[in-house]
Amino acid sequence: MNTLFVSLIAIFNTYLMGFQIILDDINESVQDLFEQIDKEIIEAMSEIQGAPEYKRNVKDVLFFKFLKQKLAALIRKHADALNHLSQLKTFFEISFLFMFYGQLVTMGTGIVYLTWRKSSYNILLPLVGCLVTITVECFWYCRMIEKLSDANNNIGDSLYNLDWPQRLCYKPAIRKDYREIRTTFLIILTNSQQNIDISCGGLFNMSLAAFAEFLNMVYNLFMFFLTVI
Repeated sequence: MNTLFVSLIAIFNTYLMGFQIILDDINESVQDLFEQIDKEIIEAMSEIQGAPEYKRNVKDVLFFKFLKQKLAALIRKHADALNHLSQLKTFFEISFLFMFYGQLVTMGTGIVYLTWRKSSYNILLPLVGCLVTITVECFWYCRMIEKLSDANNNIGDSLYNLDWPQRLCYKPAIRKDYREIRTTFLIILTNSQQNIDISCGGLFNMSLAAFAEFLNMVYNLFMFFLTVI
């Protein structure tokens, strides 16, 4: 049973940290979007000959071409990450339900034992260590879920804060590309504004607020048994 529990924790950590890395990587790509496009334009323009006016027109065409390609790649990567997370959502929620309330029962049992056997110092320290470990574990998962939601929101913030007014200028000749880019921009922005809500079996969303409530439950449980026993 202990081996199964440890394996479950390892799986959770791997998946959650993996999603965190993916979302952070997308955010970094968004922040460097115009820099990457400028580098590709410079490389492509080095092989183009012609009058300055012709080069300016070619540069505009290349900018919209590379921008469409970059945004399309970002929206695919972002959508894939959110889709995979959605597929695992039920698994996370059921597992968190058993883990969260199982740990609450464990902590309650430990508190009862500590209240009842105050003089058992040979048992006291290991039990306190176990309770501290469980508390840190609950904090870790609540914080991880909240960080995932923050990382997703950061993608939209980074995209919105790019220098769009100066770089994305409307021109009749590239009207179609302009509209496609605006549509893609809005899709990414909409997806990134959604909070990643993973609940504890549908009872409440995993967050630091939920962890604070967990500590409050433990404290009330401790005070109850302290009064009764």
